[in-house]
Amino acid sequence: VKALVCVVKSNPLASKEMERIKGYQLLAMLLKKKRSLLNSHILHLTFSLVGTVDSGHETSIIPNSTAFQDLLCDFEVWLHAP
Repeated sequence: VKALVCVVKSNPLASKEMERIKGYQLLAMLLKKKRSLLNSHILHLTFSLVGTVDSGHETSIIPNSTAFQDLLCDFEVWLHAP
């Protein structure tokens, strides 16, 4: 997850490709399958991927609404996480 965040944050083309191929939905499916491995660090990385964690700004917009819907709004991913 950390490597994915680094690539998507540093490469706008990779970010567009993630949206095009429904990569955030795929990541959500993988997180569901590995639910026992989820922790607060992965949740924080997910917030970073979605763009809702930015230490420099307070904002009411969600920069990546596709990732937000596919990852953070999919409560099945986080419901039984440790």
